[in-house]
Amino acid sequence: MSRHVVTGATGALGRSLVSALRSRGLEVTAVVRTPAQAPALVEAGAGVVVADLTRPGSWQDEIADATVVWHTAAPRLEPPVRRRAVGRRERAAARMAELVVDATEAERIVLASSMLSSRGPAGDGTALGRISTAAESRMPVDRTSIVRLGWPYNPESFLAFMVRGLLESRYRIVAEGTNRMPLISLPDATAALVAAGDGPPGTWSAHEPDVPTQKDLVHHLCAETGARRPDHLPVAMASLSFGRVLAEALTWDADCGTLSLVSEWAPSLDWRSDLVSAVGGGPG
Repeated sequence: MSRHVVTGATGALGRSLVSALRSRGLEVTAVVRTPAQAPALVEAGAGVVVADLTRPGSWQDEIADATVVWHTAAPRLEPPVRRRAVGRRERAAARMAELVVDATEAERIVLASSMLSSRGPAGDGTALGRISTAAESRMPVDRTSIVRLGWPYNPESFLAFMVRGLLESRYRIVAEGTNRMPLISLPDATAALVAAGDGPPGTWSAHEPDVPTQKDLVHHLCAETGARRPDHLPVAMASLSFGRVLAEALTWDADCGTLSLVSEWAPSLDWRSDLVSAVGGGPG
């Protein structure tokens, strides 16, 4: 039987992916940072390996015979996000990817990346996207499927924070708000990764076809939740709350035509009808 290894298995995407692979009857090994994170994954039917992916160790031997590695692990970032923090996380992401690739001769590696690393109309992707780019650059081209995901919406995502911020009158539209923000739900992101793993190696994007601007998204969320429409905040002021890196990411205009969507995949949810309930938002 093929063996599937999922890194970042305690994150929202990693947990969802473990469940999806187990539902296919596949043997799954989940990589976690601490033993305390293991019980829920064991209950889901996965084996568990405890590892610090930024350091070489015995965990590499434990994943050496993997058939497919699903690399969803990424260094954690908490607002406010400063540029020096991005540099450290960029190096950590590169190190994680290098050690995972060195550990296994897996037939396929599927990397969960971000559309924030894509080039936009104005040039390169965001500073925040450099973390994803660092991991992408360490992947073996001949056996890797890279999926650049849109802004995710789930209870653990930044968009959940946005909804709560609007309800509490703490969120402001950053800059003019005319930048496009491609979105994707957790189940659709999971399905996109699985579809990419079933196809040939390459680099694709995954997001809903209806791409809102930041302002359109905020106004829709206000209408859905009953929150009052906020005013606008310059990037410099937003940086005091979010950090300059995240504030700039919130104004980045995504060129959604840069990459083709994952083939044999289409989103099942629609942010206009599903985002608020998916993040656990709405009026109290």
